[in-house]
Amino acid sequence: MVPDAVLDEDNPDTNYGSDGTLRIGARSVGIYPKRWNSILRYTVALPDGSTVNWGKLRAHVITPADLTRTTYLHEISTGSTGFVESEVTWNDRKDKTAWDDGGGDYETENQVTFDLPTTAGDHDSGDLKVLIDRAIADRGQVLELLWRMSNMGYPLQYLEVGSGENAIAAWRPRLLVDYNPPPMVQRIRNIIRRSA
Repeated sequence: MVPDAVLDEDNPDTNYGSDGTLRIGARSVGIYPKRWNSILRYTVALPDGSTVNWGKLRAHVITPADLTRTTYLHEISTGSTGFVESEVTWNDRKDKTAWDDGGGDYETENQVTFDLPTTAGDHDSGDLKVLIDRAIADRGQVLELLWRMSNMGYPLQYLEVGSGENAIAAWRPRLLVDYNPPPMVQRIRNIIRRSA
C-alpha cells in the first residue's frame, strides 16, 4: 500500500495514516478556516539507465469540489523527508520530529498542478516527470509528495480522494510512469516477445 496521510491543522497532533481517504483544502472551524494537506510516498524503481517520459498521480475523487480551484503537488523538502505514516501529523513528520512549518515542508519549485475536479471518479495530475527524475537521481528513488490547495479564500473548498488504505483497491492513489528502458533491457524484451 502507498504510505500516505492527511495533515489536519485543526487537529495538529492527530495521526490519520490509517484513514481510507485523503483530504486537500480547507473547511470552517468556528470563524476560522482550517487547512488539510495530504502527504504520499512512492518508490520509483526503474531499471538503471531508463528515461522517464512522463509521470502522473491518478487519484479517485470521492468528494469533488463545488468550484474550480487548483491544488498542487510539491516535493517534500530535502531535510524533511522520511515521514512515518503511523506517526505523521500537522506538527510532526514522525514522532517528536517537527516539520519546520506546520502542515509539511515542501519545495516551491517544480510544483505540479492537480486541477480541482468537479466530478467523482479517477483524475490525473499534471506531469510529474521533473519530480520523478529528481527522486531517481537525488533521493534514492523515493518520491515524497505534499498535496495542498493554493487558495484558501472563501468560499472554502476541499477535495476528498481515496487513500492507500481505502477498502476499494481501485480507489487508491497510483503513480503512473511511462519510461524507456535502457537499450539492453529493451533488446531482452524484444527477444522475449519474439520467442513467446
